[in-house]
Amino acid sequence: MKKLLAFSAALSALALAGAVAAAQDASPFADSSAVFAQLPKDTGGAVQQQIMHAPAGDVMAVYIVRTARQVYSKQDELLIVLSGHGTANVGYPTFQLQPGSVVSIPRNTAFQIASNGKAPIKAYVIVSPSDNPNDKRVLEP
Repeated sequence: MKKLLAFSAALSALALAGAVAAAQDASPFADSSAVFAQLPKDTGGAVQQQIMHAPAGDVMAVYIVRTARQVYSKQDELLIVLSGHGTANVGYPTFQLQPGSVVSIPRNTAFQIASNGKAPIKAYVIVSPSDNPNDKRVLEP
């Protein structure tokens, strides 16, 4: 069942990525560097800004220094690392993050992401269905 959910999340993420690519000519956020430029980098935690909203989900620009260990019960996330290095603890396995890393975070799976470099991790997060901050449950600060 978990594999099916992860596959479903990845498929949704690909559909959203395709929608982003198709909308690049029309969207004022097609060049996400402007969105990243507006985000503060030195938070000690994570900051995010929505780039695109669609009925199937959201695409977020995010800087991560360290997130709390948390879980979402109604949404799946796909993290695509653009720059920076760190670790992602998803469930039990820990993955090393670097530019180009892609991590699937299925709903009901505890996770924590942390930068281990001098700069925060710069990434896209694709959330399906739409991002809902009220769905987050923090397990460890």
